[in-house]
Amino acid sequence: MLPSKLHALFCLCTCLALVYPFDWQDLNPVAYIESPAWVSKIQALMAAANIGQSKIPRGNGSYSVGCTDLMFDYTNKGTFLRLYYPSQDDDHSDTLWIPNKEYFLGLSKFLGTHWLVGKIMGLFFGSMTTPAAWNAHLRTGEKYPLIIFSHGLGAFRTIYSAIGIDLASHGFIVAAVEHRDGSASSTYYFKDQSAVEIGNKSWLYLRTLKRGEEEFPLRNEQLRQRAKECSQALSLILDIDHGRPVTNVLDLEFDVEQLKDSIDRDKIAVIGHSFGGATVIQTLSEDQRFRVIPLPPSEITHNEPVRCLSPNPCDIRNPCMRAACNQPSSIRCGIALDAWMFPVGDEVYSRIPQPLFFINSERFQYPSNIIRMKKCFLPDRERKMITIRMHATAI
Repeated sequence: MLPSKLHALFCLCTCLALVYPFDWQDLNPVAYIESPAWVSKIQALMAAANIGQSKIPRGNGSYSVGCTDLMFDYTNKGTFLRLYYPSQDDDHSDTLWIPNKEYFLGLSKFLGTHWLVGKIMGLFFGSMTTPAAWNAHLRTGEKYPLIIFSHGLGAFRTIYSAIGIDLASHGFIVAAVEHRDGSASSTYYFKDQSAVEIGNKSWLYLRTLKRGEEEFPLRNEQLRQRAKECSQALSLILDIDHGRPVTNVLDLEFDVEQLKDSIDRDKIAVIGHSFGGATVIQTLSEDQRFRVIPLPPSEITHNEPVRCLSPNPCDIRNPCMRAACNQPSSIRCGIALDAWMFPVGDEVYSRIPQPLFFINSERFQYPSNIIRMKKCFLPDRERKMITIRMHATAI
């Protein structure tokens, strides 16, 4: 049997390809959809324990996908992210899914297991690759929508490769931030250039609650830092897009200058899962660059596809979402996947003017969490929530 939490996450990973980010609109504030036949993708992901095989599914879009790592500034106050993007070709090698053994040790700590479990996970998954060409050249001649992605508690920048790859295959640039607030199972930084030259990484591991410590103050503080890290990542990528000189500490073969004039600045959004979903909400409340740009009524017709963040006309396979494309639309800018609402302060709910889309999995959600989500549903605010009903699947 597929563990329910993994089943929920994998369904969310594939759900984005079905609805296309930012193309949602429906007359009902809350809708339920049945999870379709995604079993083949789930089987591929679960079968990835075969050492050395690339089993994370390729994107469904028409673009080849490349990826690279970007680290800006030294110390743990800098920005670290994995970038997924439409690439020029597939000539480069595939990319390791989990690139360092320390990530497996961090995962074992997050799971509350012995460090030997991390060693075992490393044996099974350490050579697993993702179908994204490492350091491939960016496909030029187009401007791409930009997505800042925030990972969940205990995750890190590469865990959600299936999402990043699929979105990039549809013509998005995705910046998956690795948070340094103590919520990642593992992350690292370099103290200075000499540390880079000798490969001396300074590792940070998951921050756990101390005995007797209240959880909300810690998680709320982490949430605020996460939002700042998302905004910081956006600032740096927009600086590169402007042609301002920015140095990648990692000094990889990927030339960041090729990102100049590659971003469609009218199409910027933030997506996150679980703790990352809460980060979406916090970030939207603090950074108006994840903004709403309504279409003039004169530009809206019912005979042509509605303009959306996808570089191609909408081709939404879910009937509910396809019908939604015939409604007047504005640019969508926040998607929360199974948002964990506990860390969000009450003062935030009224400070989110942008449209916000909640995608939930049935097994993750519980009443108190949904009640907190509903606090975002204020008058004159564009909101939508869908829940994926899932069935136990034996594989």
